Amino acid sequence: MALRGLSFDVAAGTAHTNSTTETAIASYTFPAGSLQAGKCYKWEAVVRATATDSTDTLALVAYFGGTTLTTAVATLNATDVADNDVVFFQGTLQVRDADDSSTVVHLILTQNPAATGAGTLEYHHTITASLDTTAALLLEIGADWSVAAAANSCQSELFNVYEVIQDI
Repeated sequence: MALRGLSFDVAAGTAHTNSTTETAIASYTFPAGSLQAGKCYKWEAVVRATATDSTDTLALVAYFGGTTLTTAVATLNATDVADNDVVFFQGTLQVRDADDSSTVVHLILTQNPAATGAGTLEYHHTITASLDTTAALLLEIGADWSVAAAANSCQSELFNVYEVIQDI
């Protein structure tokens, strides 16, 4: 098995600051028709709370679907974060069939927001059905603060997507 890189962040993502409106802080678009039956993809993301205020909480969600921030595949509970707390996502998505009503299976490992290495690990298993793989599909990380405060900020520090190449 080998991995072929599809997308790599080369810089930190745009900060999500002073807002209670959920925003996509990391995103990859699978081109129309690129998701084929039997294909498997791996992805990883790291989000860091760059600044925080009091006991305000940060909610993070992984999404997969045809329009932005629509179909949640992994939801982390809103958590009171401290400056420089990190969250990671490590996901696999398997395409079962490819047409205008496809099924994709997701297995995602997350670490809740906490100091590096201190968070709780959780597995998320989701099946998304009725996806149109003949159209472009989005893989995104959404962020939302509980309170709009200038001192609340987070950003994507890493977001990479790979196609799994099966050995023949």
